Parts: sequence; C-alpha cells; structure tokens
Amino acid sequence: MAQEKKATADQGKGEDSKQQKDAAAAPAPKPYNVREALQSIVALIEKCVKAKETRLQSGRLLRQTAVARRHVSAADLAAFLSANLPEDAPAKAYLLGVVAKLGATAAAPMEDDAAAAAPSDAAAAAAAAVVPSPLPEVEVYSYLLVAVYALDQGAEAEAWAVVERAVARLRDFNRRTLDVIASRVRLLLGEIPERAEFSAPGMRAALAPYFELTTAVRSGDLGTFRSVTERYAPAFDADRTSNLISRLHHNVIRTGLHRINLAYSRISLKDIASKLALPSAEDAEFIAAKAIRDGGLAARIDRAGGSLASAEVADVYSTAEPQAAFHARIAFCLDIHNEAVKAMRFDADAHRRGETEEQRRERLAAEAELAAALAEEEDDMM
Repeated sequence: MAQEKKATADQGKGEDSKQQKDAAAAPAPKPYNVREALQSIVALIEKCVKAKETRLQSGRLLRQTAVARRHVSAADLAAFLSANLPEDAPAKAYLLGVVAKLGATAAAPMEDDAAAAAPSDAAAAAAAAVVPSPLPEVEVYSYLLVAVYALDQGAEAEAWAVVERAVARLRDFNRRTLDVIASRVRLLLGEIPERAEFSAPGMRAALAPYFELTTAVRSGDLGTFRSVTERYAPAFDADRTSNLISRLHHNVIRTGLHRINLAYSRISLKDIASKLALPSAEDAEFIAAKAIRDGGLAARIDRAGGSLASAEVADVYSTAEPQAAFHARIAFCLDIHNEAVKAMRFDADAHRRGETEEQRRERLAAEAELAAALAEEEDDMM
C-alpha cells in the first residue's frame, strides 16, 4: 500500500511539473492594443454598412467599445481621428480640438503606462496605412468616442457639446440622404431634376453618376448613356437602382428619335440607326413605328424608300380651328350666365306647391282674418 501511495504521489508530481513546463513554453498573451481595437471596430462598422445588417453586429460593437473605453487615452483618440476621418470632414478639426483640450487637463500617465501606450513600429506602420473612411457612420462613431472620453474625464460640458454637435450632424445626414433619394426617384420617374440639385453642398459626389445619366437622357445619346451605365455600374449596384436605370434605355432612344424628327424633314432609317447607336435599320423602323402609334412622334415611315418623313405642321391660324375654339369658350360663358340668372329667379307661388286642401282652407281663413283685422283698425282710426 505504501509503495502504491508513493507511486501515485510521484505520478502527480510528474504531471504538475509537465503542466508547469507547458505553461512556461506557451507564448505570453499579447498585450491589449487600444488603437488596433479601434481599427477593428471601424472595420466592423464598414462591414455592417456594406451588408446593410446592423442588428446582429451592434452588440459586438458595443462590447468592443466598452473594452476599449477602459484603455483609451487622448493620444489614442487623436491618432484614431487623424487616421479615420477625411481631411475635409467638418468633424475632424472640431473633435481633435476637444481631445487636445481634454488631454491637456488629464493627469500625466505613469512611465509604465506611457510605455505601454506608445505604439510599436508595426502599429505605427499599420496606422499610417489606414485609409480615411467617408462613411457617415464612422464619423458619428467618432463623436461617440469623444463624448464617452469626455464623460470619463469628468468634463460633462464638453461631452454635452459633442453630443449636440453629433445630433446636428445626424440631422444633416438625414436631410442630405432624403434629398439624394428624391433626386434619384425624380430621375427614374422620367423627370429631369434641375442642375442646381446636383451641385448642392453635400450632394455633388453622391449624385455625380446620376448627373451624367441625366445629361445622356436629356440629349438622347444612347452611346453616352451606355458609357455612363457601364462606368458607374458599381455605384448603381450599391444603390440598387440598376434595374430601374435599365428601363431608361427606351426613354433615351425616344428622346433621340424626337430630336432627329425635329431636325430632319426626311432621313433614312440607316442614318437613324447610326445616330442612335442601334444595331440595324430594322430596329430603328420598329422603334419609330411604335412611337408613331403611341402618338409621341409626328411622322410617317416610307417603307419603299427606307426613310422617315416628318409630318408637315399646318398653320393652325389659317384654318377655322381658332374660331371654333373661341366660339366654344363664349358659348360656355353664356351658358353659365343663363344658368345663374335662372337660379336667382323667385317664384311667387313657390311656397304654395304641394299644398293640401285642408292647408289651403286654413291659409285662406288666416288671410281673411288678417284682412278683417286690418279693416277694423282702419275704421277705428277714422
């Protein structure tokens, strides 16, 4: 029994020493790098925006932010803002100023903390390689980080000012988004927005593809329209308007055909196909025939000659049409006048219509009594 206990004790000591050796051989855990953590949060935001799914990732984002909040410093925030916000972003200079003010009032870190917070060469190189994000979500998240940091430093006034600026910025984003959507919808419904809408502040970059598309639709140039749709296909796919834009193809052709019909009294179908970048003259004939049938084109097709002839526009003032239209308007006004006069007439016997025999006898008796009373009053006065 003693030998068995000794063997068991020796075996336990061997296992403990093996675990200690394994623990010593295992690599030390990587220290927490707050700047890398913040960049991973930005990557998560960009992923959510691209996938248009925020419900499942919002909890993960908040958890990572809570961990980073315990380690972040003014230097970390300044590096984050400098790397992730574009130079022309209105929030960049403002938030960097707030962080600098808060960092100046914060207590100086200990030497060990300062050494831990100092970025390594690899981290510095990674930060330099970061491309600023134009996403509004990243800008709003930057406001959130600075506001939380201000609260942790006990600067409630600065935190409140940052929150108010963030709310105003959100309203601006929402208004701009609605304006962009409205302009796109008007374009896709066949309306041509005014040029000023495309050059409005904050909308020029978002509407640049649609501005060129509008120019192509207005000119009726099918070649330009195809070039624009191919060049900006990724942007249209991201906006999910590719299918709607493809429907504008027919509008471009009809606009170009209408311009050709106004410019030429007669033109061959081959020339029409060439000007509209159509595959063949047969396609041009089919499109022209459909436009004539729908009433959108005043022309006729000469199949024998293979041409399109514009319909001659007669001088309407040389016909009796203006006189007939003027007569119709005068007759309409006279009818209204006659009806108004009839409506204002008063029939003296209107109150007697529908009177029964009993009501008539009562009325006559009342009138006789009234006449007798009036006669008596006259006799008394005499």
